[in-house]
Amino acid sequence: MTKDRLLRIAAELDQVAAGSRRVDRTIHKALSLPGEAPDYTTDPAAAALLVPVGFEVADPQHSAHAVYVMIRRSGLLADGLRHPHHGAWGRTVALATAGAALRAWAMSLQG
Repeated sequence: MTKDRLLRIAAELDQVAAGSRRVDRTIHKALSLPGEAPDYTTDPAAAALLVPVGFEVADPQHSAHAVYVMIRRSGLLADGLRHPHHGAWGRTVALATAGAALRAWAMSLQG
């Protein structure tokens, strides 16, 4: 799993009109997950499985033709503020959740 690859996949999810099994398998392989890939890009519950441990998902924000999902580390910083979020736009909740989760994974690789 590399940061650049995860960010490239997340950027692709920002642009697609609908999820696909091809992208589901690409995500699954990029994260080195075992077994068959769930329907990450079409099922919001499956997309939520991508959220890294220790992170939380805020309620999706809907606009006219897109959804924004943000994911951040659980808890608060030392100053009492929430952790910065990793977000993504998508045509559906599943696409936006998957994109935000991949960005959270990518940023967690920095340390």
